[in-house]
Amino acid sequence: GGVLEKYVNDILNEFDNPDYTRIFVTHTKFPPELVEAVKARLKQTPFKEIIETPASCTITSHCGPNTLGILYINDGGTIWNPGWQPTKTELDAYSCRHGLGYTILEGKNDGVTARQELFVPKGDACELDRLTLRNDSGTEKELDIFSYVEFCLWDAMDDSSNFQRNFSTGEVEVVGSAIYHKTEYRERRNHYAVFWANCPVDSFDTTRDAFCGVYGGPADPQAVRAGHCSGSIAHGWAPVGALHIHVKLAPGECRSILFGLGYIENPQEEKFVAPGVINKARAHAMMERYATDAQVDAARAALAAHWKDLLSTYQLHSGEEKLDRMVNIWHQ
Repeated sequence: GGVLEKYVNDILNEFDNPDYTRIFVTHTKFPPELVEAVKARLKQTPFKEIIETPASCTITSHCGPNTLGILYINDGGTIWNPGWQPTKTELDAYSCRHGLGYTILEGKNDGVTARQELFVPKGDACELDRLTLRNDSGTEKELDIFSYVEFCLWDAMDDSSNFQRNFSTGEVEVVGSAIYHKTEYRERRNHYAVFWANCPVDSFDTTRDAFCGVYGGPADPQAVRAGHCSGSIAHGWAPVGALHIHVKLAPGECRSILFGLGYIENPQEEKFVAPGVINKARAHAMMERYATDAQVDAARAALAAHWKDLLSTYQLHSGEEKLDRMVNIWHQ
């Protein structure tokens, strides 16, 4: 209760002059009693209408329990995100599109366009995050790209309450451009997470304090401000995945980088390949399936075909585009 109330209070305190006409409580299968607790707290505010809504399929598929994914760009000391938050740097242009099973965020700043494409491929327990950078300025650009995730410890409610235990269990392995989150894998689990990039990385971090800074946060991370990570290895506390890639773009040049966050299960008898070294064969196979733009394009096409097949059994053609879209897509 205390953690939830603090979260609601933090959200309410974030805005100086909100529109009190209505407020939405959007969630992904949150326990009903906790939803009611949030609504009870909001009834103590001046909001005239409180509306509860379930998150859509796209948002739900991208929101694992207690997992946060963020991209940062450091352009000559100016730090920004394709999706504006959490740095809140004023952008020259911004757009956000949610489609059938995918989301595309695009930001433009000082001649650089960053397009972030996120989706969960059909049949795989992973999220793909493709960043496409384009230099529309007349000069060469040197950019430091940081992709950052905070790993859950497999139980969102316990993660945010049982600190005396959870802050002692975090464990990772780092190999090449991949960070393996293996908390409790040795003791009692047969699953782990893998966070990777499809190109060499220049630095990494796996502890939150090292990346964000002590008492710091995602709005102004210490590592991004410094232009590099510190190579930290998590032993307890808050394990994260942060990958840093230095990019040079000539005028007019375009480059894509693929990041992935995957979930891997191993049979009990195949958990390790050596004492303390987890079996990464299934993770390697997953990374190899999404190593190139062509493979990611094919996965997006397969996802689009799935939704087309799912929604094609009933179609309305009324002559009203918005009505057709509502009936043919969102009401199904």
